[in-house]
Amino acid sequence: MELHLNDMLVEQAFIDCANEFMEENPGKKITYGNAAAVVEGSLYGRDKDSEWLKSRNRYLLSVLRKYLFDHRLRAVDLFNTMQKNKKQTMGLEEMFRGLRKAKVPLKDRHLRELIYLMDIDHNGEIEYWEFAAVNHESFL
Repeated sequence: MELHLNDMLVEQAFIDCANEFMEENPGKKITYGNAAAVVEGSLYGRDKDSEWLKSRNRYLLSVLRKYLFDHRLRAVDLFNTMQKNKKQTMGLEEMFRGLRKAKVPLKDRHLRELIYLMDIDHNGEIEYWEFAAVNHESFL
């Protein structure tokens, strides 16, 4: 099932409901706005250059940075505890499970948004260098 609301403005309450719906219904897609895309169950419907999205991305990164600081971890330490294959790379689902198991304080849909943000080269995997980059202020 797909629901397309392209070229329609929606409020944050709709975005939250749509994200929850897609989390509970894998394979369902909802698109809206002028640059909508559905990635790994998360909803993105804002222009990638919008101030709202930049602010959202900064918030997600700040939560991960604070988690690392509060737990006295370096990115490399957290990455190494989560990866199974020891090849300096992790699939998106493996990263999701690892961050959830580590109890990074974000809801599942926000974790998925963060992971999508970290996949800089959009190859469906998080390489160590991508994960380590979250510590740099110039990441965004």
